[in-house]
Amino acid sequence: MFKALKLPFLPTYNDAQFKITYNINQKNRLTFIGLGALDDFELNQKVNDDVSDSDIISRNNYILGNIPVSDQWNYTVGAKYNHFREKSFQTIILSRNYLNNQALKYKNNNDLLENNLIFNYKSEEIENKFRFEHTYRNNG
Repeated sequence: MFKALKLPFLPTYNDAQFKITYNINQKNRLTFIGLGALDDFELNQKVNDDVSDSDIISRNNYILGNIPVSDQWNYTVGAKYNHFREKSFQTIILSRNYLNNQALKYKNNNDLLENNLIFNYKSEEIENKFRFEHTYRNNG
């Protein structure tokens, strides 16, 4: 769609998710959940092909000259275990989140020469969690 609209950037977004619940027996249940995304961002180097309007060409060249190419991916996965009793239940939860973000910019968008690298950004964020809950109910 972005190519058809003649935009100077081409994002691609991919997402996935799942949830699986397994009832081991009447008193035990196990649940798995996952979410993930892969986002790629490219430059449309051919955006000015067949364009004659100098304002549009100038705008596209400015964007191409300044916007970095970026890749980002992330996921979240987790597991939950429930154990049920007559007046209580226990829950154990384990989860992990991960975010990876990178952006690169090369002079004149020429990534063939290492000396052309003018912007290199990389960020990672990771979080692991553990939680235990005990819920007791008496008289409702």
